[in-house]
Amino acid sequence: MSKKRYRIIDEVDTKPEPDDLPPFSGMVAEALNPQFAKIGGSVGRADELEYLHEAKTFVKTGIHAFDEILSGGDGLPCGRFVEIFSPESVGKSALCEFLIGRFKSIRGTNHYIDTEQTIDYEHLKCYGVGKGDFLLPDLPDLEAVWDYVVGVVKTLEKRNEERAKRRLSPEPPNLIVLDSLAATAARAEMNEKEHDDSHVGEQARANSKGVRKTLRAFSASDVVFLCVNQLRDKIGAQGYGPKTDTPGGRALKYAYSIRLKLAKIETLKKGDIPIGHIIEVTTVKNKHAPMGQKCQIVLSYLRGIDVNWSNFLWFQKHRYITPKGSAGYCFKGSTVTFKRSQFAQFVDDHKELVVAAVEACTKKDRETFSTEVADSGSEEVDDG
Repeated sequence: MSKKRYRIIDEVDTKPEPDDLPPFSGMVAEALNPQFAKIGGSVGRADELEYLHEAKTFVKTGIHAFDEILSGGDGLPCGRFVEIFSPESVGKSALCEFLIGRFKSIRGTNHYIDTEQTIDYEHLKCYGVGKGDFLLPDLPDLEAVWDYVVGVVKTLEKRNEERAKRRLSPEPPNLIVLDSLAATAARAEMNEKEHDDSHVGEQARANSKGVRKTLRAFSASDVVFLCVNQLRDKIGAQGYGPKTDTPGGRALKYAYSIRLKLAKIETLKKGDIPIGHIIEVTTVKNKHAPMGQKCQIVLSYLRGIDVNWSNFLWFQKHRYITPKGSAGYCFKGSTVTFKRSQFAQFVDDHKELVVAAVEACTKKDRETFSTEVADSGSEEVDDG
């Protein structure tokens, strides 16, 4: 057999040759850092540099099941792109308005880009948000939206530098809502002279460029970019697989850390009158928790997203709330009975008990999911 003229490395040599040279990784950093420092870059080990892609701030939504599927119970991650999509009249805008209320409660700044003109001020009042509590940018096209996002991130960066000099804590997180991406036209489309002018792919190109310009700086910021999107039928879709898709190109699908699909699964009625419906939220994509998880959120047509009712259903699912006949319901670990409408008062009066129940339910869901994944992975494949 002829001698091979190349190296094959199968495992690490346990007895390396004596080498007095410094580690090669250090030589690379030392040689290249001066060059890249001129253009704002740097080279170093992961433990030496701040990891931009790791979310450092999370905002609790107050809906325990929603927090769980978003990030294992921590809430909505900041410095991330998030998409909400569904058919019409499911509750996309209502969920955005609810999240605006949550960010306002932590003194964060809200930005609502309402290209669909669907904002509901009455629902916002239910969350303690008035017209003077958020910014309402009037932007002409999609390119202007991306310019606005970049401007917010840069302004927040300068603000935090000023606060750091004064030894103050960073500015609270910002929420930018685009409602909706599908209804926001590209600049070329807005400037067309004839209605039948073709601008295929302009929206996708604008999004692709916007993602490239903002993603790096955005990941290090405390800003959430929440994009509402619509559904479109796939042309020529046949056989298996989804028959619908979201417009805007594929670049954003890669950039989104979380993609949430909403579906209306049950109408809530008082007698024969509809008073709301239950929204099923599914994580189609998630980089902060296992994807494919689901939760239920109650949308009241009068009050918007109902946090207490949503949490009530979650505790019922975990059998922490059980019916007690005409007396109402009873919470596990307590002898106090209450009606569903009194659940909010029960939570205020028994905070420690409820917090412990939330931790137990979240832990149980994680263990159940891990067991299901392990069982599915251990199944033997029958080759026939």
